[in-house]
Amino acid sequence: MIQSDEHSPFLSSIEGHKHIQTPNLQKLADRGCYFQSHYTVSPLCCPARSSWFTGQRPHKSQVYNNSIVFPKALPTIGGILNKQGIYTVHIGKVDGHMKAEDMGYSEMHRLWSPSVQDPGDMNISRSPVPVRSLVSIDGVARNEMYGPVENPFKQDEPAFKLTANWLATKAIELDQPWFVSLNTSKPHFPCFTSEELWNKYESCQDLPEFDASHPNALHPVTRSLRDHFQVDQYDEKALRGIRRGYVANVDWLDSKIGELVAVLEETGQLDNTVIIYTSDHGAMMGEFGLQWKCSMHETSARVPLIITGPGFEQGVINHTATDSMDLQATIFKIFNAERPDEWDGEPIQSLTINDNNRASMSEFHGHGTHSSSYLIRRGDWKYVYHFGEPAQLFNIANDPRESIDAVQTAIENPQVVDDLHSVLLGYLDPDKEYHRAEAFINKQLEEFKTGGFEMLSGGHALRTQ
Repeated sequence: MIQSDEHSPFLSSIEGHKHIQTPNLQKLADRGCYFQSHYTVSPLCCPARSSWFTGQRPHKSQVYNNSIVFPKALPTIGGILNKQGIYTVHIGKVDGHMKAEDMGYSEMHRLWSPSVQDPGDMNISRSPVPVRSLVSIDGVARNEMYGPVENPFKQDEPAFKLTANWLATKAIELDQPWFVSLNTSKPHFPCFTSEELWNKYESCQDLPEFDASHPNALHPVTRSLRDHFQVDQYDEKALRGIRRGYVANVDWLDSKIGELVAVLEETGQLDNTVIIYTSDHGAMMGEFGLQWKCSMHETSARVPLIITGPGFEQGVINHTATDSMDLQATIFKIFNAERPDEWDGEPIQSLTINDNNRASMSEFHGHGTHSSSYLIRRGDWKYVYHFGEPAQLFNIANDPRESIDAVQTAIENPQVVDDLHSVLLGYLDPDKEYHRAEAFINKQLEEFKTGGFEMLSGGHALRTQ
């Protein structure tokens, strides 16, 4: 499994992007199944990745944001599979609920990633919502972090090299099934790239389809995120440059994935290996005036998912609503391994293709907004409930880029909203969970004050006691 960081599903040739070239992802999709209604459980790194590790949605594990100032000693997919005779390997980024070395994997190679985000992000207050500095830890303004630089892939190159070597050597030597999870830092911001790729995409300096002037950009939650990240200071040059660098990095990622597939083919392992490509969350890339993640819009909350190999259909585009908890359950079914009954999700192999009645859910309680937001996708419809703010409804089949909010414009039958809100209540009480999250976040904020931290540059901190 290759899990990238912050890959918008729209920015690939599979989705028909007019500039970007992702031939290796396209080959995987042609040989397998592409899931076009697949969502992250939360559009933020630590909540999404912790849920992946633990099989528990953020409201169950209470990993609400990018601070793990209170680590959670919870079992992981790597540890549980390992105990059942499957050799488990984690390579690259972690951003999980507890120390990486305690997760129970057969091998843990976190490389550049910290063992645990303690304290991690300290800009987590929701009342009031802070304004995040425009200046990064390197002293460079975020709206200038794009373009060609030397060694732009210094974090990911060693991870791909390690993975390729492992597949060519250790994978062949093992006398047991194995599961390798490669976690990249790209195409996550900053959008620095190589000179070669920057020049390749000179023509790709487009602007987002819907910018900050669109009515949906005026929604209070979207407005809060824009203020928090100061994205209104991004001018047209910055927007074009960021999108160009991002597309170049997706191209690079695609080429590295092709190299790994080639290793499997050269070593005779391709036909009996399941290959999965996905991402922890998407990236707004200027849509509705937003950057990065944290939004429930498709560009942020939906993620690419390709599965190819034994047990999966070939050349299929599947529109059944799924989320990353279902993907995790899928891993267990591939190995016919036992999965804890209380863990969320259903194996994708057990679901009907293009099932319009099946629902998936995503939630967000993290930085940048005063609300908690909840997404329900079922069939053509996507419903977003925001605590204390207007709900949103989109017909994704007819309006995949979400230009029309059917709730605000009263175009559609309100019964759709009632039905989808009932689905949401089947997962949790959203208002009650807002208050529960708020209490936990306030506890985190208090720990920041009393826990003994040395402030470092750019708002980062180190626990000293």
